[in-house]
Amino acid sequence: MNSTWYNQLLFDCILCFFLLSAGLLLGSVFYRTGLIGGASVIAFLFGLFLFSTTRDWIVELFVTINDSFQVTPNLGTISVLAILTVIPTWLLLRKASTISYNVR
Repeated sequence: MNSTWYNQLLFDCILCFFLLSAGLLLGSVFYRTGLIGGASVIAFLFGLFLFSTTRDWIVELFVTINDSFQVTPNLGTISVLAILTVIPTWLLLRKASTISYNVR
């Protein structure tokens, strides 16, 4: 992909959408399952990045490093992952209560 301003804008938009949807997914996990569920998801993700084999696989999923050490992002993979993080967020929040209850 050529390094033009509209390609950079597309990459920035897709990356921001992915980060926003991943943050919303993490926030909805905390909302639905509480501190135990959210902390266990964060611990699972931290453990996943701790192993070198999965870390290399995740880096290769998002970017491609050429022989001349030029890093090119995989826009298709990032956009599919962004859409796939919106679906569980919608499933978690579709039946969420909008009425606050007084707990005593």
